[in-house]
Amino acid sequence: MKRLQIRQDYLEKRYADLEQEFLSATDLARKDEIAKEKEKIEDEAPKLGETRGKLEAILPSLEEKNRTRLDNVKFDTLKFSKSDGK
Repeated sequence: MKRLQIRQDYLEKRYADLEQEFLSATDLARKDEIAKEKEKIEDEAPKLGETRGKLEAILPSLEEKNRTRLDNVKFDTLKFSKSDGK
């Protein structure tokens, strides 16, 4: 979830930066590059949202499995040799 949030934050900031750059750019080639990057971000955003939704749906189950696994972790005496248990 943290990685998805970091990516979403980046895309939101980059999209806003591109808008400002597009408005101030005078070179048509640069405007074209900006427009292409804008389209890529617009394509990625819904996919990211869909992935986030799917993860949020299964997250409680994953957390429960992890909690069960961790509840069963036990620390036994650490053995450094097979014979003496030390």
